[in-house]
Amino acid sequence: MGRWKNWDAEENDVLARAWIAASEDPITGTDQTCKVFQDTIRCHFIEKGPKRQLGLENKYEYQGAASIKKNFSDMPSDVQKFLVSLGKVRACNPTGVDDDVLVSMAVAIHLEHTKRMEYDYKNFKKDK
Repeated sequence: MGRWKNWDAEENDVLARAWIAASEDPITGTDQTCKVFQDTIRCHFIEKGPKRQLGLENKYEYQGAASIKKNFSDMPSDVQKFLVSLGKVRACNPTGVDDDVLVSMAVAIHLEHTKRMEYDYKNFKKDK
């Protein structure tokens, strides 16, 4: 099988949301090995993956665990810094706000510290 094209913005967004979902799983939490964590990210990626289909299966298994791990490790630290900002907002536990407002607050904090935005963070809100 040949190489796939580079990851596009939609795939990066799905990967980031998959990482968030895997890292916030209350059942496994921090009690999982690196391999289990990576496999969980891949499962979330396949489940919520971009609408690219292979064959008749309608699954998004075209990115293997190694490819997902490599792409995530290549994502700029800017994404991880944003997730810290999002964590700070969530830790304040503001009342009466939805996820969109939480993300907007995190974007404001992030921009204050980094002065740049490399991804569309509105897509990084917690999946329900």
